[in-house]
Amino acid sequence: MVVTVLRQVQVLAASPTDKKKEMWARYYKVEDERKIEGWLGELRMHCGFKGSDQGQPVLCEFKAGGFHNPNQQGRPCWVSVQSKSSVSLLQGPSRFRTAGKNLICGDFVEAVEEVVACGQTFYRLVDGHWVAREDSSGKVACDLLVRESHKWIYVCNDKDGAQVRETPTRSNAKNRGKRLKYRQRVNISEKVTTYANEVFLKLADEKKGWVPATKLNSSVVKMAGLLFNLWSKTQGLPWVLLVAPSLVAPASLVAPASLVAPASLVAPVELFLGAFVLVNGYANGYGYGAAPQQSYAPPATQ
Repeated sequence: MVVTVLRQVQVLAASPTDKKKEMWARYYKVEDERKIEGWLGELRMHCGFKGSDQGQPVLCEFKAGGFHNPNQQGRPCWVSVQSKSSVSLLQGPSRFRTAGKNLICGDFVEAVEEVVACGQTFYRLVDGHWVAREDSSGKVACDLLVRESHKWIYVCNDKDGAQVRETPTRSNAKNRGKRLKYRQRVNISEKVTTYANEVFLKLADEKKGWVPATKLNSSVVKMAGLLFNLWSKTQGLPWVLLVAPSLVAPASLVAPASLVAPASLVAPVELFLGAFVLVNGYANGYGYGAAPQQSYAPPATQ
């Protein structure tokens, strides 16, 4: 429940644990969303609560409205359950207001708001429920991910293939019963990056689902983005060499816009850009695929 503090006072009151002793206690006059006013003690013990948590505060300041990270503001954000244990759905941004329902590892749910209260972060889901980012031990239980548009072609560089899952997770509970084969090329439509800097890619073809970009607990590439040696002519424009957006070609390789490729132009047998080798319009990560054995000739200009 959200309340507005109208006034605060500090009084000398009997100790909840020993009636013969007195202690200073702070009380707040508050007003709720229905305009009903009343007083609340600072701690749970001042409000009649008993138990090991009676020293916990009843009220705390919070920051709400949208998402606080500038990279997440105005972008589609989803909560990914990282905890191997189930995560409780909450009726509000408080661990004490459980809804009697749970999420499991690998669940992927749209989020609409982030609230930080008493040093704890909560996410409001699209169905109105809330989840806590950290569990009771302070470990990340739910991660907030930005779904980025990422239309590209990737190749599976893992000889064991890549498991396709329903959501961006490594939990086998979300396996789709399908695997990408070694050297299989697939269309990708989206990507997400976790708090641990792990990237997952969403398949855009008929297989659907998500695959990790690297091997488990490793930086070894599992899914590699392809470089294209695509030559096309559109509305009289010159032939253009397209490369992956994450790579920048050296200045010496950039041709003037007015330059039109001659009819005799033939791509070299080996063209190295960084650690990639262009072969017949595709790129093999150096060390992943076989060395190029043939050249590629673009069509002649007309």
